[in-house]
Amino acid sequence: MAGPDFSPATVELLRRSYPSASFHLADITGQLSSELKNPFNVISIFDVLFHFVYDEAFLATLKNIARLLKPDGCLVISENFAHHEKQLGGNYHYSRSLNNIESMLQQANFRLEYRRPMLALMNALDDSLGKFALAWWRLVRFFLRQGERVAWLTGACRYPLEQILTSLKHKSPSTEIAICRLAGKDSKP
Repeated sequence: MAGPDFSPATVELLRRSYPSASFHLADITGQLSSELKNPFNVISIFDVLFHFVYDEAFLATLKNIARLLKPDGCLVISENFAHHEKQLGGNYHYSRSLNNIESMLQQANFRLEYRRPMLALMNALDDSLGKFALAWWRLVRFFLRQGERVAWLTGACRYPLEQILTSLKHKSPSTEIAICRLAGKDSKP
């Protein structure tokens, strides 16, 4: 087990918790240390990429990940994959369109092979423009702010419906999980 992390505290905690593994302080959007030279078969990044609000940082991250993977390696991500061209954003969060993400994956030499809903109602409905969905999320956020017990109950009530929706739907108004395969080294740009 190995990997980079942006947080010194996290790297230290991982090193103490897994002394036989190798963890390094790194900014995945920048130049990576030569210590991270061993290629990996699989790299997973959950709930991180949509925090790169600038496309340049998003693409640099994908290209760095491609350098860390063995040919034909897999990248497993969670993303919002907006199904409309309107890109929702903020200071710390940016939901890119499916077309935009696929384009940047291709530029980094990845093929998007699998995409399924990971969350449907348990996270912000960034990909929904409908009045019902927006009202639903405002109501959920209201209950989440009422304290820990009410927030727990809100999640417990939504979870059974969440399970049904993520198993039946092929796209999500919220977070999706995707598997991207890296093309072989011979085909890298």
